[in-house]
Amino acid sequence: MVNSNPLTIKDLVDDSTRMVILSLRACGTSYDSISMRINLPLNDIKEICNGPSSYVEQEVVDNIKKGLANKLYLASSNIISCISDEDVEQATLQQKASSVATLIDKARLLSNESTENIAGIQQVILRDTDELSKLEQEQEKLRREISDLEISLAMERKRQSGD
Repeated sequence: MVNSNPLTIKDLVDDSTRMVILSLRACGTSYDSISMRINLPLNDIKEICNGPSSYVEQEVVDNIKKGLANKLYLASSNIISCISDEDVEQATLQQKASSVATLIDKARLLSNESTENIAGIQQVILRDTDELSKLEQEQEKLRREISDLEISLAMERKRQSGD
């Protein structure tokens, strides 16, 4: 008698192994590297990673997402705490604000939280950093003008005292 239901990868790999495979992939590990580490054929690894979500309990997927979200929140916190005066000189405020906004947005997505309610905040941050950048440029321009005027005034005083 021929078995009409051939075994699938779901039947051959247990949930804990699937969880490890998905975790490695979620962390950016290549399919080839996972295949070698787990000792499963490359196509099976791809099928587990790209196959139906029924291969893994939803709780497992949710735990992976929560773990990644926590890492993104931590990364955004680290970026914020690392901003120094020297950093401000090396990168634009808009770049920093964009990075933090993007990390928070991705963390909220992985946490199944809405990103719509922070989209407006992100726009305000970007707009404000643009305005701040323009103000800083204007301030620097005014400092140069003041310096030039002070030099001109000193030269004029020197010329007048020499007459």
